[in-house]
Amino acid sequence: MSALKMSALPYRQMIYADYNSTAPVLKSVAEVMQPYLAECFGNPAADYCRLGVVARDALEEARLNLARLLSANGEEVVFLSGGTESCFHALMGAYLARPEKKHIITSAVEHAAVLRTVELLERPPFNCQVTYLAVDRHGVVCLDELAKAILPKTGIVSIMLANNETGVVMPIARIAEVCRQSDIVLHTDAVQAVGKMPVNFRELDVDLLSVSGHKFGAPKGIGALLVRDAALWRPVVVGGGQENGRRGGTPAVALAVGLGQAAVKADVFLRENGEEKSSSVIEAFESCLRKEISGCFINGSGATRLSNTSSVVFGNIIAKQLVENLSSRNIVISAGAACSAAKLDPSHVLRAMGLSDMECMSTARISFGPNATLDEAVSLAKALAEEVNALRNAAKDEVSRRLC
Repeated sequence: MSALKMSALPYRQMIYADYNSTAPVLKSVAEVMQPYLAECFGNPAADYCRLGVVARDALEEARLNLARLLSANGEEVVFLSGGTESCFHALMGAYLARPEKKHIITSAVEHAAVLRTVELLERPPFNCQVTYLAVDRHGVVCLDELAKAILPKTGIVSIMLANNETGVVMPIARIAEVCRQSDIVLHTDAVQAVGKMPVNFRELDVDLLSVSGHKFGAPKGIGALLVRDAALWRPVVVGGGQENGRRGGTPAVALAVGLGQAAVKADVFLRENGEEKSSSVIEAFESCLRKEISGCFINGSGATRLSNTSSVVFGNIIAKQLVENLSSRNIVISAGAACSAAKLDPSHVLRAMGLSDMECMSTARISFGPNATLDEAVSLAKALAEEVNALRNAAKDEVSRRLC
């Protein structure tokens, strides 16, 4: 669909419940970025002229804004293009710092940004050994299994903070305690968590933390890697020594300014009990859904989850068809993760949690935004019920037709 046709239906006129895929750019974010796309176009490295100084100051203010949201120091923030690059820099940089440590531990439910990088490190010339930790039926990594998996040559552990498909939150601070005992670098992919729940870099006690701006109101193409001061890590892209020598390349000042502003708004949202409000919305949605649709269940319901996310198994339908039917009604949800939704393969996350292929294929993800309302939640649940029941009835009719 062209941009012109899409402009006839702003997302505010939809029920948009796919925030784990991407969030709209906040109005205040677009506004603060605008000057740095036009008149304030200087290179922050060119501090010999006024334009460069203005750009440098804006970049550093954005760095501090993100650091405040994450309870970090500004010097620990490295701007880059997004979550995928951040995860790559984290893992590759930790390997380069200690290439003799050729054992990596991650989980079976990580995002592709981590899994594909780990697969690369398994191959020549790196030749790392990788252990993939299983999860329980709620999608949580077992700490005892982590302790058992550690070897003398283990150099990196990478476990996500919150799962992108189910919203399940991992016990990262406790994982950090295990890693500290064995001098292991700990990375957490916090892409889905930042902006939706409090994330304290200091309290999590991780070495490396990945952020992506478009998940909480910044534009696509900007993210960050937080690097603890004493982390055993080396830069992957050197270039001209930007970002205090930790990521070469002329910084995208306008995008970084947008990320900083999104961080300010996320901080306000969390301080004003936004997480609790989101929880009430998701609870209303799931309560209505259970009443309207028989036999559905929520993945990860026995674990701590993000307050905006619900992964629902409907059973005996194909979620991709459900998503398409809802789209025609201007309702947006997803069938699993957006990066793999075009495929018909069962989700690796749900498989790791013990779901059958049919249960995986009948799972849809609903992820609300910070301004979602109770009325919106109930309306979505009822629309889902109408479509699910229609698909079930159509399947029954098809079976009856074939038996006749």
